[in-house]
Amino acid sequence: MVVLSLTGCAPRYYDPGERLVNQESVGEYLFAVQGVYPRNCRLTQRVLVHFRGGEFDMIGYLFLRPEGEWSAVALGDMGIELFHLRWTNGQGEVIRQPESMPPGPIRDGVIADIQHLFGRKHAHPAYLTQQARGRVGLVLQISQDVLEVYDFVGRGKELAGSRTIADGVIVREATFEGAAMYSGAADPLSKRIVLHNYEWGYSMEVEPLSVELADQPQHTSED
Repeated sequence: MVVLSLTGCAPRYYDPGERLVNQESVGEYLFAVQGVYPRNCRLTQRVLVHFRGGEFDMIGYLFLRPEGEWSAVALGDMGIELFHLRWTNGQGEVIRQPESMPPGPIRDGVIADIQHLFGRKHAHPAYLTQQARGRVGLVLQISQDVLEVYDFVGRGKELAGSRTIADGVIVREATFEGAAMYSGAADPLSKRIVLHNYEWGYSMEVEPLSVELADQPQHTSED
């Protein structure tokens, strides 16, 4: 289930930690972030959205492509398409959204959230750091001023949390709760992801339902 709701929050600053001397296992941690989901699949999710007093009850479909592109669709009552978002050539695009909703939180917020949680990471420089409570952090240098940090616990490289840091300030933060096997997935997936977008002031909860392999996934005749 995905839940969005407006919240207020003061800026929070974050130190990604001290670099580990041994960086040999960076690739293994990268795989733990992005290798769980097949690169050509449809991920089905439960979706409930709250935004500025409005509520949308939807089923969400996320199509992941081998080249790192993706498209996300949310269907409402009677299968009507409410949202259609896409990531191609390193850019996000809003194809469809309700006319009554301002474009900023979707174009600059939700699309970036999806890319943070499910997008490919291989194009960015990466290194490991020592986090608090014995955790290991995988740091991705997205740009000169933007970092993405993924926190792991235990020897099995269990993903526990993640965040996006811009100019030292946390703009996005997620926690990953539990793990379970889902239809179509080769490895366990997080049963619940709770994401807070501090830049736009909403929170998001994600609960997957199934993962289906698909050569050319389709959801609508207009895709």
